[in-house]
Amino acid sequence: MKIKIKLALLDKDINYIQSITNAFNCNYSQNIEVYSFTDEKKVIEEIKNNRINMLIADQYVNINPSELPSHCMFAYFVETNDIETINNQKAIGKFQKTSAIYKNILSIYSEKAEQKVTYKKNNKNVVSKMISFVSVNGGAGSSVASVACAIKCAQREKKTLHLNFEQFGESDFYFSADGSFDLTDILFALKSQKCNLALKIESAVLRDSKGVYFFKSPINPLDKLEISKEECLKLISELKENSEYEYIIVNLDFSITENFITFLDKSDQIILLTEKNIISKEKLKKEYKALDIVSKRNGIDLCSKISLIENKITPISDNYNYEFSVHVLGTLPLYNQNTVESTINSMVSSGIFNEI
Repeated sequence: MKIKIKLALLDKDINYIQSITNAFNCNYSQNIEVYSFTDEKKVIEEIKNNRINMLIADQYVNINPSELPSHCMFAYFVETNDIETINNQKAIGKFQKTSAIYKNILSIYSEKAEQKVTYKKNNKNVVSKMISFVSVNGGAGSSVASVACAIKCAQREKKTLHLNFEQFGESDFYFSADGSFDLTDILFALKSQKCNLALKIESAVLRDSKGVYFFKSPINPLDKLEISKEECLKLISELKENSEYEYIIVNLDFSITENFITFLDKSDQIILLTEKNIISKEKLKKEYKALDIVSKRNGIDLCSKISLIENKITPISDNYNYEFSVHVLGTLPLYNQNTVESTINSMVSSGIFNEI
């Protein structure tokens, strides 16, 4: 992060204020400069003299937010995590992980930040690679394959984001981590002219125990349909150019819409999941032709980026050649597993994603 947030913490509990200050200094000193106080008058003086960006005060401390300078944002520390606001002011649960408090601070700060915040890559030679997974027909397995690919990339110690943009896709089904925000917060930030997108993304993104970064799924799946092509481009640009992700794995529904084509156009690789049967064969032929037509109409090149994964193959699967030239990344069998997790693990260990 190219700026440092000056954060003031106000709480009468000396032990708590010392504990959280130490935690921030140990884990987030590059991004946040912490000033801790137990006295209301002293914190007001410091805010005026030292250009404090944000004050978080315990809900029982006697302080009037309207008296704070306009440059200083404000939130209350509260004792339970289910309180969102107090007297129209944002509230943050004080007894939760420091990482969760940090995410809340970034989210609040992103909504009023005066400065543009971007992130610099540790290695400028590393370029984010975006790979989009799409099923040729329903149930072909793009969701599971995209998750397996993301896990494989993370196992190779590559910073990897999994972005589930299927309309009814559920990231929470495959990944898990504690967090207060979801993809809807990012989509709303895209529409806001005041919100800092980089900070909002940082506040919402979570890291699964497998090492994959992800966003929680929106409560309302229709939220994914509300963004325009320009907003879609803005999101992709932020993730690819201003983040540190080496791999961005996207899962998409096949649909000839502006946003679908935008994702494919900006992808470095497109992986189609197909099954070797007559239905998949006919759908693949029509979908490939549609993408070829769209490419020619828009002066872009989608088809040369396409690779196939032949999934759920059994001894009785149809055997045929494709009617167009396309790279086959590999073949996966029909896994007779009891759980989705075991199927994902089998895909990860299959080696099909080793060359990605």
